[in-house]
Amino acid sequence: MSALLSDLGLAWEQPVHGAQQTFRVLLAAMSHPGRVFSLPPAATAGVQPPATSDGHRMSIAATVSLLTLLDAESSVHFAGPRDASALAGYFRFHCGVRAVPADACQFAHARGGEADAALCERLQHGSDAAPQDGATLVLDVDGLAPQALTGEVQVLRARGPGVQTQSVLSVRGSLPALWRWRAQQADAFPRGIDLLLCCGDQVAAIPRSTLLALETPPCM
Repeated sequence: MSALLSDLGLAWEQPVHGAQQTFRVLLAAMSHPGRVFSLPPAATAGVQPPATSDGHRMSIAATVSLLTLLDAESSVHFAGPRDASALAGYFRFHCGVRAVPADACQFAHARGGEADAALCERLQHGSDAAPQDGATLVLDVDGLAPQALTGEVQVLRARGPGVQTQSVLSVRGSLPALWRWRAQQADAFPRGIDLLLCCGDQVAAIPRSTLLALETPPCM
């Protein structure tokens, strides 16, 4: 049994404290769209992110975010052309959550190269009367930076609630199609999806209330 649990992956050494520390960071990120936050050691202590069959591991930020947000009353979808059974098993064991198709989930996880407009359209967007029914997409990317970078990155310029003037965020390892779709969603509010971008122990949020413009940086 110990070998099986080791293969499954571990969660927090102190679950209550870990979840509280993570929730504070997620709340700050949602309150300040486009700003990059680092998780404190207490939010990640003891956590072993789950791995898929191809050996890829979910980031520590995405892992603790989902450990905090998921419970037995919620549902999750793991996107991408890979075996997601290890991810589903990890969060079912630690959170009691159900894995469901994309169009029925409250939360979804994907790698940056697997999230596009088609996936976002499949997720629940809520309604004008019940916008809280919109899904949250947790996206693992290769890099986050709070300034405009050059090269193979997507430079996002965010405006709206929680942003004093304009917030600039460079994202490495995501599809331009995702951000082109997101930039066209201004008229959909209060319907839509919330985005949590994760890389290592860093997280940034793009809530559905945020107005987003995509800048294509020159390649070096």
